[in-house]
Amino acid sequence: MLVTRFRGDSEVLRRVGENAEAHQTIASPSCVARSGFPPLWNATTSTQDSRVPKCTAKRAKVALGRLRTGPVPSSAQVPSHHGCGIPVRSSALEIVGQGANSYGQLGLGHKEDVFLPQQLSDFCQASCIKSVTGGGGHSAVVTERGGLFVCGLNKDGQLGLGHTEEVLCFTICKPLLGCPIRQVACGWDFTIMLTATGSVFQWGTGLASSGRRLCPGQNLPLFLTAKEPSRVTGLENSTAICAVAGSDHSASLTDTGELYVWGRNKHGQLASLDAFLPVPQRIEAHCFQDEKVTAVWSGWTHLVAKTETGKVFTWGRADYGQLGRRLESPQAQKPVEQDSVLTFQRPQNSVPSPLHCLTGAAEISCGSEHNLAVIRDKCCSWGWNEHGMCGDGTESNVWTPTPVRALPSSPSRLLLVGCGAGHSLALCQLAAHPAPCQDLKVTCPFPDATENTESQGAVDRDRLEEDTISDFNPKQF
Repeated sequence: MLVTRFRGDSEVLRRVGENAEAHQTIASPSCVARSGFPPLWNATTSTQDSRVPKCTAKRAKVALGRLRTGPVPSSAQVPSHHGCGIPVRSSALEIVGQGANSYGQLGLGHKEDVFLPQQLSDFCQASCIKSVTGGGGHSAVVTERGGLFVCGLNKDGQLGLGHTEEVLCFTICKPLLGCPIRQVACGWDFTIMLTATGSVFQWGTGLASSGRRLCPGQNLPLFLTAKEPSRVTGLENSTAICAVAGSDHSASLTDTGELYVWGRNKHGQLASLDAFLPVPQRIEAHCFQDEKVTAVWSGWTHLVAKTETGKVFTWGRADYGQLGRRLESPQAQKPVEQDSVLTFQRPQNSVPSPLHCLTGAAEISCGSEHNLAVIRDKCCSWGWNEHGMCGDGTESNVWTPTPVRALPSSPSRLLLVGCGAGHSLALCQLAAHPAPCQDLKVTCPFPDATENTESQGAVDRDRLEEDTISDFNPKQF
């Protein structure tokens, strides 16, 4: 566990778990990088180790890296995952990077791995940085004025520059000049963007090969094959307020509380029996007990949503405990092939189900395969725990939301939580004379959580096909 103090304030940023298995994007404290991984913190970031869950060594190396900003001017705020801000006072701001840099994803102008934080050149005014996020091997920075800077791996056009050459320094995304950007999220090899007016754009051809294989005979929409920003079709009659990305899927939440999903559905994360959704499909309201969805977060292959009454629903991959509940059978999450099309034999995990113990959660964050939530002034964790990122002092997966007892308790205040692929962070406001942290050994599930049992064996995570595809004429913004 590492502790960083912002001097002059009582906030403390605590980090639990391994810090080097993800293309972790950390903004501290001017912004907290968002899921998805979130951010996508795929190593996953948002993205996504020796397990990078069972991905190849090559993919693991791509993922290892981190960007962060820190400390911010007195006027800046730390945004939560759903837009709230917490003032942070400090005097200096810089953006630094460290970790894997195989494709120049740290924006330092070279492709050598970096083992100590190194300051980036002033590609933009650091005090204007709004958010930082990353994918499998690319990074994106959004400024307060809505500009987008990108760098790193670009084999699939995921930088949105209209070409496929690697970019070693942060470069302005020219096709988006003049377009006010509200939010950006990175998948493994694609990027999704939300504009200030509620339109959703996507680019990068990483999902196209899966789409062709799983949707034979169908013409894929342009946004799945474009190397420049292309508007996501199917959302024209709605106004989006949030866009998130998983490893191979995307989701968009509208101002009317409707949740749309598209991409690959290998683990039921799209709440559908289809193996691939080439265009956005709305998840029916009855899946959320006929309530409007007010917030959504995405891990690598699972999603979490919160409704208007504070209920929290989870669905998607479940074999590391990332849903906070057990399925009736391990077979429930395994796809079967029928007539060259993948369907789900028992789609328990593809049905959003409520976690009653998290009703009213104030903060939620998804890592690649684990999660954090703030509920009744306690930080709870669940899911993959190979590097101790659930904070219970063990490396065993956590199957139900469980309080992290090592974090300071009342009268301290838990402000924000965030997840990387294999690490966790919590921003705490400490009392005047905080007591030392308690030993990281004892955990206790919520009263209505099911009993924890032995962890299931690791399930092999084979990555989507990595073959390149023929170029299409990208749609101009």
